[in-house]
Order: sequence, then C-alpha cells, then structure tokens
Amino acid sequence: MFAGQTYTETRKVEQTVTPEQAARVVEVLKTIGAIDEAGAVAPTFTPAKIEEIELPPEIADVKEVVAAVIEKAEPVKPEAIAGAVYAATVTEEKTFTYEQAAEIVDICEEKGYTKKGKIQDKMREAIKDRTLDLGRYQNAVERFEQIIKPADQKPPITNAERNVTVRLKKNYDLSPEFIALWEKISQKTIHLRKGSRRRIPPIRPCSTAISANPSLV
Repeated sequence: MFAGQTYTETRKVEQTVTPEQAARVVEVLKTIGAIDEAGAVAPTFTPAKIEEIELPPEIADVKEVVAAVIEKAEPVKPEAIAGAVYAATVTEEKTFTYEQAAEIVDICEEKGYTKKGKIQDKMREAIKDRTLDLGRYQNAVERFEQIIKPADQKPPITNAERNVTVRLKKNYDLSPEFIALWEKISQKTIHLRKGSRRRIPPIRPCSTAISANPSLV
C-alpha cells in the first residue's frame, strides 16, 4: 500500500547567509522603514516585529539572524548579516521503499494502530486528534493519512429485501395515455433530395403506377 508512494519531508539544515541574501534582506528592511540608509534601526522597530515581516521564501529563515543583530543594537548592514549561520527549512519529495513501507506496517502493529493488518479504533482516534505517531517517519504522517483514509472507508450496505423489480406492462403502447403522449413527442420526418430533373423520372406517373400495382410496394 505504501511502497512507491511519494511524500514530502521538511527538515532544518544549517546554512550560511550569502552576501546576496544579506543585501536583499537589508533592502526589504529599508523599504518598509525598519532601518534607514545607514542601517540604523527605527525606534519603533523591535526584534519581536521581525516575525511580522514578509521576506521572499528563499530568505525567510534569515529573520533570526536579523533579530540577533537588532538585539545587539548594531546597524543592520549586509556585512553584519552575511556569513552568519541560520537554520534553513528544506523540503524534499521522497518515495517510500518496500523496506520503509514494511517498517511503517510494523510500527502500526506495535503501537496498536492495526491488528493483523486491520485498522483499529486507536488509529482512527489518533488521526482525528492529530496525534498519530509514526516514529522516524513523523514527517510523512500527513501523506500516510491521505493513503490510509480511503482504505478505511466501508462500502455502503443496502437491504436486498427492499429491492424492487420493475416489469414492462404489456400493450402499454395501445393505451390512450401513451398514444396522446406519443403524438406530442413524436417527430414527423420529411425526406428531401436534390438532383437533376433529367435523371429523376416525374413523380406523379411513378405514384400512379405504384398505386395501380400494390405488389410493387
């Protein structure tokens, strides 16, 4: 069920602020009035407000570095930010291997989420409460739930005793009601043909000949 399925894994990795990233952060701070041209922080701008700033996704994690510089009451300049280490959020798409899928199945059995492969109420409650624990595969919980929910849906059950057999009524087409309805919805078809009069014989003589010889019809 899980082998071959893809999931998104998000993790934190240490990275260093590049000069280009530092320059972009400083430019954004200047644009919103958080710092002046010399890098001095505005009196009303505090380290706590750094979280309210919307930075481009690729440099959003540099906020913690900027906050550290502001707390030191230092001018926020590119050279004060570049080279600093920060925790960057990295998102990767991965695929469950057969071994990983088997390990997840074992985890579910050990935690009582399943019993001999059958989903238990404990798993349903954990999914509902957002407390599902998959150990080292916790980053794949959301994808796991997407896969497992359809498998846990029970097919609709119907009462066969309530089934009704509909039989066609004989001579229904002779009833006045049907004939009246048919006259309303039936279409009259007119056949038209284009052609040369020289190649098509006159219609009236043909009609007369057919009427005189019913066997031709």
